[in-house]
Amino acid sequence: MIDTHCHLLPGIDDGPANEADAIELARRLVEQGVRRVVCTPHVSRHRRPPEELVRSRLEHLVQSLRVLGVELDLDTAGEVSGGFAQEGEAQALLPWRIGERHVLVEVARDAGPSFFDHVATALERAELTPVFAHPERSSLVRRDVRMLDSLRATGAVVQVVAPSLGSSSGSDVYRAAW
Repeated sequence: MIDTHCHLLPGIDDGPANEADAIELARRLVEQGVRRVVCTPHVSRHRRPPEELVRSRLEHLVQSLRVLGVELDLDTAGEVSGGFAQEGEAQALLPWRIGERHVLVEVARDAGPSFFDHVATALERAELTPVFAHPERSSLVRRDVRMLDSLRATGAVVQVVAPSLGSSSGSDVYRAAW
């Protein structure tokens, strides 16, 4: 299994505060069958972690996991805010891609009706493809998940988070995720 949205790097965002906690999380991921993780620190207009810091934390964590025998492949990208993605500046987005073309875009709970189209259009101009992160949390999507169909038809990807799939079966988030 590949986890394409994980805040695993220590001390960068709302993920683990320190390396010991990151190692413990990495061990739990491996126990659950995850073999590869794309570490995705939050990236926005106002909060952009230095690329050198991200690479340094990644390299250090990779070394620590190797020494401890924790078999987990790591890479980095970013979870880009909607506002940052809508700016569509390819040069600013390139370091935060997953692979060559995909950009993980955070969907806010209160994302408005034009959010998805604006992000998709901006990224298309930059020759990038959106991966909409946890859209099931958005009140707009929870009202009608079919609104994502036209975006998916153009190549956009939606990525639900595991806790949404396991939440209460009666909840709107659960139904939207499934």
